[in-house]
Amino acid sequence: MTVVIGILALIGLAVVGAIGWAFAQGVRDGLAQWREVPPGGTSQPVPVGEPPLSLSAALPSSYQAGQLAGEVAASWHSAHQAARAAGAGVPASSS
Repeated sequence: MTVVIGILALIGLAVVGAIGWAFAQGVRDGLAQWREVPPGGTSQPVPVGEPPLSLSAALPSSYQAGQLAGEVAASWHSAHQAARAAGAGVPASSS
């Protein structure tokens, strides 16, 4: 019984690792894609896929989510830098 649980745990880790890897690749590519578009420019929207039913279906969705996260992070960082350059300042704490 312990062997079966161990095998299932390894399979679960492999699935989570593959989805995490796809998400990380999507973030990397999303950041790269955002850098190619000038600030204020338009980028291609990330298509929303069907809910994943299998690992092969989950990887593209995870990749697309990573792309979107990368683009959002890059645009937030750019806006934050622009606000600081304009003298708006950002408070050290939000309490």
